[in-house]
Amino acid sequence: GVRSPTPRPGNVRRQITYKARWAGRQLSVVDRWYPSSKTCSACGAVNKALQLHQRRWTCPACDTEHDRDDNAAINIEREGLRLIDCKAPAALPAESRRAAAPGALQSNTASNTPMSGEINARGDLG
Repeated sequence: GVRSPTPRPGNVRRQITYKARWAGRQLSVVDRWYPSSKTCSACGAVNKALQLHQRRWTCPACDTEHDRDDNAAINIEREGLRLIDCKAPAALPAESRRAAAPGALQSNTASNTPMSGEINARGDLG
């Protein structure tokens, strides 16, 4: 059968960077070693003992139960917003920077048409 090509990690980052620029959005890149899965999204404690095979875990500090992927997504969003807030001009009050930050992460839904060289949902080049 026909297999759709698996994008290389460098190409994914390049495409996301391209799309962000094309849409006039700010891209915030979280450090690859940021402990998004191991950090409790409720209290901020880092569970250094968490193993990769553990998909669900309970925070030893606050007893909050987590799905590893859902917890990581929350932490990545928060870290991305924190990075954007740090890059905001110092002249803006903190409230204005935070109010503007979520717009930087919204996708541009005006066009779902793949651009030249992109892979669409069917795995075809657009």
